[in-house]
Amino acid sequence: MSHYLTNKYSLITCLSILLLVTCFQTSAKSVANKKIDLPGKCSNNNKLLIFDTTFAASQSGDNNFEKGIYIFTLSCRLGSWSLSLFSMNECHVNEGGVKSFEPSLVGWYDLYGQVEAKQIDDNKFKITVYQAENKQLPANILLTFDQNIQPFKNLESIELSGFIDQNALPDRVIPVDYLPLLHNRYKNPDCPILLRGID
Repeated sequence: MSHYLTNKYSLITCLSILLLVTCFQTSAKSVANKKIDLPGKCSNNNKLLIFDTTFAASQSGDNNFEKGIYIFTLSCRLGSWSLSLFSMNECHVNEGGVKSFEPSLVGWYDLYGQVEAKQIDDNKFKITVYQAENKQLPANILLTFDQNIQPFKNLESIELSGFIDQNALPDRVIPVDYLPLLHNRYKNPDCPILLRGID
């Protein structure tokens, strides 16, 4: 009798597992066949598609990047724009009397109404970022791509205007004129990085 019950329960267990596997396969198939509607591209035609654009810049007149190194990263994911500004090599004498710098990162996102993008020509994109609330303190990035290479991928020029010193906000508004780097180069920091501990 016990042997019969064991076989009976084994059969029920096998049938249950088979049913679960069948249901899982059916569910997975329905999900895989489901159409997913994605947001628009980061352009209004099929020629100019921008996903990630990263470039370095210095303050105007600072050809050796001694006043600071600034890395701009413009990203577009599924129609959503963001701009980040990573700053380093801004050397100052800290409270301990040591000349050093602390890296800083600032980001703007169109999800929060801080970034607007507009294609103003077949090969030109204008990015506007608002550096304060209520769309105040706008700054612009104008990207121009080489028209001879399609789809447009090679940047021909970058123009930056309207940016301010992020370290001075919100107490002061200090304009900063950034100059994009045209060609790759190497640069060692002019002072060590200050790594702050938890104390």
